[in-house]
Amino acid sequence: MSTRRWRCLVLTAYLFTTLALAAQQGDAPNRAPKLVQQPCDPPVTTVTFGETSDPKVADRIKVLFDEDQARESSAKKGKDWGTIQAEDRVRQLEVMRYLEKGEINSADELYYAAMIFQHGNCVEHYKLANQLPERAMAKASNPAKWLYAATLDRYLMNQGMPQKFGTQFLRAGPDGKWQLYPVDPATTDDERARYNVPSLAAQKEKAEKLNMGSQ
Repeated sequence: MSTRRWRCLVLTAYLFTTLALAAQQGDAPNRAPKLVQQPCDPPVTTVTFGETSDPKVADRIKVLFDEDQARESSAKKGKDWGTIQAEDRVRQLEVMRYLEKGEINSADELYYAAMIFQHGNCVEHYKLANQLPERAMAKASNPAKWLYAATLDRYLMNQGMPQKFGTQFLRAGPDGKWQLYPVDPATTDDERARYNVPSLAAQKEKAEKLNMGSQ
């Protein structure tokens, strides 16, 4: 997993959980907090899959993916998160139109679309972001394995449930300590490895490094 991809997930988890966690700082560390739910913007509509890909759509999805991956860099350069999230919505709306028409079918396109929707704002977005890499895995995509795990964790987390793999981090407020969001203890490191997720100990160490200012 690239450092940029991991940072992106950490930052988004913080944005969507800070307000809900602020009132729960006294909760037990293994209790999954209830998160604030937002209306889906854009709404998730009917998704269709086909067997062929349009090269023009494939090229466009890659452009949208590259823009999505540049969002953290834009924030560091001073762009406010409200603007960045508005741009997320525009990309998601365009991708949703391609999904409605059955124009996203290759493993790469499915992966790119999933990454764009995992920066969504509602449970339905995260569910879609989880379904897309699952389909990409069926097409032998190795990168989709980690994204499948991460989006499943985000989907569970945003329903106030423990995450399965341990890819999501959060903190209660801008001055709070980073912590690994509660993890289902039944998940083994062998299962994590099958989805290219580091061990639980390694994930906890990442949280410690975040708190030391080292990423």
